[in-house]
Amino acid sequence: MARVLVVEDDPGTRATVAAWLQWMGHQVASADSLADALRLIPRISVDPAEAAEVAVLDIVMPDGSGIDVLQQLRQQPATSQIPAIFLSASKAESDRVAARNLGGHFVTKPVSRSVLQAAVESALVRYH
Repeated sequence: MARVLVVEDDPGTRATVAAWLQWMGHQVASADSLADALRLIPRISVDPAEAAEVAVLDIVMPDGSGIDVLQQLRQQPATSQIPAIFLSASKAESDRVAARNLGGHFVTKPVSRSVLQAAVESALVRYH
């Protein structure tokens, strides 16, 4: 079981991804915006024993991006090496490049449970 941060502005996608992750046995903390994620980060990144181990981030949100969230997580000692899975409906090459430059894995929405599970498992192997 891992602790997973999900930041997704679409309520349906956020609920589905969180439910799938919980079904996989993971503990989920979720946020619906960049602002919400920034309020959550101190709670999930201070204590290494409680820190999120994987971040599942939407790239495009009304108030920022998952890239902004990952940059904030990387500034905290407990989450500085956190692997990221970027979810996006965006076809923009610049989003894929930005995700890869930050060491993230890019998954196109809509995502299936099996693709999400494979991405999370791969991220956890790299993290541990």
